Amino acid sequence: LLMITPDDQAIVFRKAPLPRELKDLFEVSDFITIHLPKTKDTYHMFGRQEFQAMKRGVLLINVARGSIVDTEALVEALESGQVGGAALDVFEEEPCTDSPLFKSPQVVVTPYLGASTIEAQDKAGVVIAEQVRAALLGEPVTNAVNVPAASPEVMEVLSPFFPLAEKLGGLMVRLYSGRLNTLGVEYSAQVAGVVDQYNHEIVTVQNVDNLYTAVSL
Repeated sequence: LLMITPDDQAIVFRKAPLPRELKDLFEVSDFITIHLPKTKDTYHMFGRQEFQAMKRGVLLINVARGSIVDTEALVEALESGQVGGAALDVFEEEPCTDSPLFKSPQVVVTPYLGASTIEAQDKAGVVIAEQVRAALLGEPVTNAVNVPAASPEVMEVLSPFFPLAEKLGGLMVRLYSGRLNTLGVEYSAQVAGVVDQYNHEIVTVQNVDNLYTAVSL
């Protein structure tokens, strides 16, 4: 399995006898899916030249940004059979109400909604409420961007260390009279043997959290 970055560098995720250059990848790929941001380097990254380099009958899936694919070139490639089919939920102009792609029987199109549906908004509201409740109860917040996440199984193993980590954080502030610039946490061999199997950052957060609490008091 390969991923091609905007600068044409191939990243191998799984060992396989696959090419490492974008042009070589085109020649052997039956399916090509696009997952790239819209930048000056990715604008019309897939055009006439790229489609001609692809394996005949390739199936293209674009769920990234519409401008990454040259629409006119894609229509030509579909009509000639060079591209066997395409699935798109992004377009060069959005909202897109008229396109030659809509008339092609080889193309499946869906509206680029993201999370803008009633069902998705309802679900997002429920998830947010559940996570706020978990945070207020001191439970792990699974979707936070600035704290490590943990499964219930991991929390069951690590949570016994939380009270000690919290107390050590508060104790350190009370014993230290200078200005605190950095903090390092070391785990003894016995504790590390357990903690390091999981995510020790979760335990460290408990230490730092109580440290800040003690400072604010």
